[in-house]
Amino acid sequence: LPKGVLTDAVNALLSLDLLLTCSVFLLPMSQLLEKEVLNDAQFGEPAMELKRNGLRTLLVLGITLVAHGIPVFDMLTGLTGGFGNNILGLILPPVFYVSLSRHKSTKGSTTSTMELALCGLCVIFGVGFIILTLATFAE
Repeated sequence: LPKGVLTDAVNALLSLDLLLTCSVFLLPMSQLLEKEVLNDAQFGEPAMELKRNGLRTLLVLGITLVAHGIPVFDMLTGLTGGFGNNILGLILPPVFYVSLSRHKSTKGSTTSTMELALCGLCVIFGVGFIILTLATFAE
């Protein structure tokens, strides 16, 4: 986008979006970390709540340091996104489907050759897209 009011508005809205979604994405991780590090029987007590908030603050500061410490952070997020989305969307579902259908086949139902071929094609596409993602970032 060219410099101007529209670009500033888009950047401000993107920053607001990232600020608000960060807390949503960090909630499961902070809850697991709190239960592992702190005594969850004391949750709700003022001293424990200060510790929980301190732990959450350290978590956010750690993420901030990583984001500022990596020179090309957008490349890292693109690489992890491209890699993760291909595995989660194209490789794991057919692998799980075939695995579960084979487990079920011991009980009488079978997986057709067409289903196996389509699952294999999805896995091949997923692996191909991972290779393309890695090749793009290698350049």
